[in-house]
Amino acid sequence: MEGENKEAGTGYDNDSREYQEQSSEGKNSKIRAALCMLAQKNLEQKDAELFEREMKNRRQRKTSLQPIPETVEPGDAAEATFSLPPVDGTASRVQRTHPGGALKKEVVRKQDNIPLLPNTPIIHGDGSFPHSSSVTSQTAPGAKRREEPLRGRGQKDRASSDPQQSLQEALSLLGSDDWELKEKGLFTIKHLAGSHSEVLLCRLREVCLALTSEVTNLRSKVSYSAIVTLGELFVTLKKDMDSEVDEVARVLLQMVSNSPEFVQKAASQTLGIMVENATPARAMAALMDMGVNSRHAPVRKRAAELLLSLMERIGATKLAGTARAERLAHVAGKLAQDCHKDTRHYGQKMVKMLLNHQQFKKLLEQSLSTRDLEDILTRIKKKIFDYFILRISDSHKKVKQRALDVLAEITGALKDALNPVIIGLVEGITKNLNSKDPRVRAAAVKALEESIAHLDHVSLLKEFSYQWNHLSGQALLDVTECITVVQRDALPMLWSFLENKALPVRSASVRTVATKLASALYKVMGTQLKKCAASKPAHVRENLSKMLGW
Repeated sequence: MEGENKEAGTGYDNDSREYQEQSSEGKNSKIRAALCMLAQKNLEQKDAELFEREMKNRRQRKTSLQPIPETVEPGDAAEATFSLPPVDGTASRVQRTHPGGALKKEVVRKQDNIPLLPNTPIIHGDGSFPHSSSVTSQTAPGAKRREEPLRGRGQKDRASSDPQQSLQEALSLLGSDDWELKEKGLFTIKHLAGSHSEVLLCRLREVCLALTSEVTNLRSKVSYSAIVTLGELFVTLKKDMDSEVDEVARVLLQMVSNSPEFVQKAASQTLGIMVENATPARAMAALMDMGVNSRHAPVRKRAAELLLSLMERIGATKLAGTARAERLAHVAGKLAQDCHKDTRHYGQKMVKMLLNHQQFKKLLEQSLSTRDLEDILTRIKKKIFDYFILRISDSHKKVKQRALDVLAEITGALKDALNPVIIGLVEGITKNLNSKDPRVRAAAVKALEESIAHLDHVSLLKEFSYQWNHLSGQALLDVTECITVVQRDALPMLWSFLENKALPVRSASVRTVATKLASALYKVMGTQLKKCAASKPAHVRENLSKMLGW
């Protein structure tokens, strides 16, 4: 019994001691947690004080006009935030979170020397913490500090103090296989272009070769930076870059068609900068040599757009007196017939501009066949009238009325030249026949009468017939009367064609015209055309039947 009591007492004592230990450990945990929170607050306060001192020192150095050592960029400092010590115990110094850059080395070095409380526990995400872990001023074993490439003021200061050495280092970095080092070298060259352009001029060929080789870099970020740097060279060096225009234009045009969208945009913009700052003659020659003949539509489009801007800037009169006038006329004609819509648009604007100069007009006639030149002129006129037709349907009554008045005045002079746009003209005129404004309606009636008097009756009859099915009110009556007038004039023409016995076999072009006329009349008259043909000779009825497939 006594032994059992001893064992029971012993068990009770053990439980008591265990409880006391747990209670003591809990108190210690709370103490450690409180110390940790105090340490974190002290750390945050010191970080804020450090940051404020750095900004104050930077402002003082800036106002004293002394060379500024490596420090925090204004943009970086404004956005940088400091975090608590890492929770995994692998790194000791205060870390920064920054979306687009890094705090500079001087700040990092001072942060490394921030005294921290020894044996400060690190709280894990679940609220627990290891007894053996601590934060010290030394980097934990195995933790590797990531040093980002310096950019910004510190790097600019080094370039400013020794530009020759900075250029040599930049060229060496561009020869590296590390794309981040290449980025650093590109940044240095871009800075030197603005601050020490004379250093670049001494080795311009070498610099441009290094940059153009990076334009085609498979790393799109490096390619983009190289393109932007070339643009900076043209902005600062201007005509001193003339010797490099050919090679730069070649690589930039290449990137316009075969690269990510943001790289294409950068290449296109830099080409514009090149055209704006280099000698116009050099830029024009490079675009004609490497852009116009490209098999890629985006390249031809951009080259045509830039060529047009150069021509407008120089003027046709000055261009006519140069040795490249004949070639320019040939290029303009070629671009005006390009398969790509936008390229063709720029080419047609070139041709239109050159036609205003007598010498260029002769050169265009020599470099293009009569048929090709007529086709280009027809397209130009159609494009002009496409804009004009929009004014016929303008929402403003005065604009609409004036457009119809002008149409009535020019129809007699242009005549068949309006055939390519006759569909739009007829549609625009007929829509205004029902206008409630008497002035607009009167102008539409006048334009309609002039169209009947001067335009091709076959084409008019076809379009009137189509519009007739979509009209109502007074417009329907007006168009019906026009169809009757056209029909009265068109039937004798048809019988004249059909009375020629040899017509079906003599001329394919004449037969085509006669067939179109017969089809247009049949669409309007229907079986009435058969009744009219019944009184005609047998061979006329036979020819008509063959044309219409009766």
